[in-house]
Amino acid sequence: MVMFEAEGVRQETMRSDVYPRHGMMAGATHDELAAQKYFLGLRAYANGRLMAQAIDACNEQIMPEMGERDPEDEDDRAAVLRKSEELPIFQHWGALLRTSQELMWDYVADTVDRQLDDLEDKFRSIDEPLGSLTLHPDVPNPEYLTLVDQHIQPGGYLHDAGGDDVRAGAIYDRGAVLYGLGRAGGLNDVRGHTLCAFIQDAFPSEQPKRILDLGCGVGHGTLALVDLYPDAELHAIDIGGALLRYAHARAESLGKRVHFHQQDACNLKFEDESFDMVTSEILFHETSRRGMPAILKEAYRVLKPGGAMCNLEVPLRYKGMDMGGVVVRDWQNYYNAEPFWGSLGCVDFEQAMKDAGFTRIVQGFQPRTLNFAGERGTMDKEDPSMGALSHWVVFGGYKD
Repeated sequence: MVMFEAEGVRQETMRSDVYPRHGMMAGATHDELAAQKYFLGLRAYANGRLMAQAIDACNEQIMPEMGERDPEDEDDRAAVLRKSEELPIFQHWGALLRTSQELMWDYVADTVDRQLDDLEDKFRSIDEPLGSLTLHPDVPNPEYLTLVDQHIQPGGYLHDAGGDDVRAGAIYDRGAVLYGLGRAGGLNDVRGHTLCAFIQDAFPSEQPKRILDLGCGVGHGTLALVDLYPDAELHAIDIGGALLRYAHARAESLGKRVHFHQQDACNLKFEDESFDMVTSEILFHETSRRGMPAILKEAYRVLKPGGAMCNLEVPLRYKGMDMGGVVVRDWQNYYNAEPFWGSLGCVDFEQAMKDAGFTRIVQGFQPRTLNFAGERGTMDKEDPSMGALSHWVVFGGYKD
């Protein structure tokens, strides 16, 4: 392990030989890794001292002038953000964070593009696969994904050159390691293990035979479900073709049986009452006000009576937060291509599940775990989040 210091916070990153690896992970050269480590330091600085100073400046200089504001009111949040952007420290923090995000994708793209032909050869050479890949390039993309390039990844999740293209998935996979400062688990699977821990806590008697994972991306969370339910038939959907080709090749390289499908979670092609469990990991903050309820209703439709839906989301709850803390997070709406980010911080998950038909709903914060047999969480919905690297929002319910 290579340790570095960033504003007094001890961070960890990894040499290329111990970087989270599998058969499809693009390996970095010495110079590429040095550039990526530079990004790590820059991001840690922006999200550490600078963010703290931006929050303090908002609370101490802006809020006394603006008076009491409601962190769950979109207009109030937007007004405070606009005023905060007049502060030099806020401008400095925002510019540096945005620049670091752009650098991350540039550095990762250099690594992936240098070996893209080899990665596509690996996809083509899959022989006797354990799982499967079903693509439907004609499936319409949901509008909320066409409006921005998510996380400002060039082309977003949807970019697909056709043929054997895996570029979008390869870039996202390596970029996710950097974005999480190298602490997302050995296979970027900390969210999947944390979701599995939630399932064991809240739905301990469930033994599903057929599972559907929504918004699977490259399978970071999906593969933990394979380990939790090794005898289950696991299906996973996302909308990007290149993303799914990579996900399929990645799962096969790890010896995991998953059936990947190109589908829109708002309009699933599966039959009614065809799954025992439906799951998602950090799906809903990438959707919209109309998208989220549509997805929940579709999940309810394809679940068998007695089946459960289990979800993990970013630990974003605006109720009770100070406005400085809120606006630095709402900044993501406008400058990191996360248009539903702020709204999700105010969503009543319990009511959203009820509106879709679910009952016996549970929600809370789940401690981060790299092993789903590890630390257990709490279903106390008032328990404060400790942040994205230590706790995640979880919620779920049954179809009775």
